[in-house]
Amino acid sequence: MMEDGAEGEIGDMLSMCNKHPFFDDDDSERFVILYKICTVFDEPVEGKQPSSAVIVYEELAKSGGYCCRPSKMEESYVKVDQVVQEMAKITSKCAIHLSSHALKNTIQIVRTAFSGEYTQNDKDGNVPEGNEVKFDGDETVMKTTVNCEKLVEDINEFMEEDRQMYGALEIQIMEESERNIDGYAYFSFLKFVPCGNIHLRIPPLEGSCTKEVINEVIETIMRNFWNYCGDS
Repeated sequence: MMEDGAEGEIGDMLSMCNKHPFFDDDDSERFVILYKICTVFDEPVEGKQPSSAVIVYEELAKSGGYCCRPSKMEESYVKVDQVVQEMAKITSKCAIHLSSHALKNTIQIVRTAFSGEYTQNDKDGNVPEGNEVKFDGDETVMKTTVNCEKLVEDINEFMEEDRQMYGALEIQIMEESERNIDGYAYFSFLKFVPCGNIHLRIPPLEGSCTKEVINEVIETIMRNFWNYCGDS
């Protein structure tokens, strides 16, 4: 059974502080804010509704509180690199990237991302130089440090307690990311942002799988996220 790791409004739940009691300059205790990063790609297609991931992201950004760092990124490999560099400079507990997919009633948590073979054009018609993420090192594959099995087990158990609300919704592990800009962003965060990283793929918001239902599940994941990231 899942137990919430924090109390209070969702804005409070999206933040944690790490206490460091000893500093040379004074005797006072300080607190380092550990931000929770949430990213999504904007999809500015004229005449079309926002994707399910963008809708969920916007709701989370509204209620995230000052310790949540939302970032709606342009669909550009160059912009991804810029955002990752910015986020790597802040102290963060977790980074959650949201994207959409077509499989109904299924939230997917992606375990693995790859450094190369990115041949899909971004919105500007560009691909990354050499079709790969640029970094010093030889890693070609990176996996999240998050315990995906425990997260999936806990969230499915949580939803099972109220099937009238959650209907047929479930969460599953997707072993490998796709070689698209979402996969590029995921590998980049795994490589450069030293915190718990996950990529969640959001299903279509239709039938019993409403925005409210998905938001409740995502908020529950974020509220308990540190349970899956090792020691807090």
